Amino acid sequence: MKNTSALLILVVLIPSILIGYWVGLQFDPPWGSAAPANQYITASSDQRIPATRHGQRIILVISLDQIKRNSSLPQGIWLLTYFPGSSELTLLPIYPAVSTSGASADSSLVSSFGLTREDGKLTLSSKFIQALRARNYEWSGYILLDATAQQDLFKLVGAETAIPSSPTPPAVMSSSYQSQVNEINLFCQAIRSQNAPIDWGQISSWSSEHFVTDLNLKALLAEWQSLMSQTSLHCDLPLITSLK
Repeated sequence: MKNTSALLILVVLIPSILIGYWVGLQFDPPWGSAAPANQYITASSDQRIPATRHGQRIILVISLDQIKRNSSLPQGIWLLTYFPGSSELTLLPIYPAVSTSGASADSSLVSSFGLTREDGKLTLSSKFIQALRARNYEWSGYILLDATAQQDLFKLVGAETAIPSSPTPPAVMSSSYQSQVNEINLFCQAIRSQNAPIDWGQISSWSSEHFVTDLNLKALLAEWQSLMSQTSLHCDLPLITSLK
């Protein structure tokens, strides 16, 4: 009985520890010092994408059933990180939980989610931002996309609608998380298989009913045009490797 309890504790704690440790390395804080929220993200005065002091972009990507102020529900929340000029994307899961034992944490985060309107634009609610920062997450900016935008994104990169089969995940990994991992892998495979550059600029014409960001969209898409039009693009999901 004691062994079973100990195993359950490890299953719950290890993914959280790995995420926290990995994010901490990305922000590269000065060892032994504490810092207020957002210290490691530098705002830009010339409309470029805010970044860490080493130039890394850390984008909060939230997929929703629909983008509406009072009735949106997150389907997935990820941190997308990259360096301009690199051919590697790294994705870190926030929601749904990686392990099957993370349901209570998921419920708490989802219940805090909300959108508010400021200066005519939808933005993340302060309650949700505080909930994320209480978990030590930081980001350069965010992207919200609903089911329509997700479908358009897959069409843009020429991805098939069917999700390919994938290796059986570890027993502790949640099925909803694995489903999103399959979609991410499909997305990356589609980009690498393109014979011609993808026109990421098309996203600028998408309706704000389906795609919302607080970043400078022109600058973001210019970076993506360079980053994600490479046949050598590699999508790294480090937490999956650590669980296998």
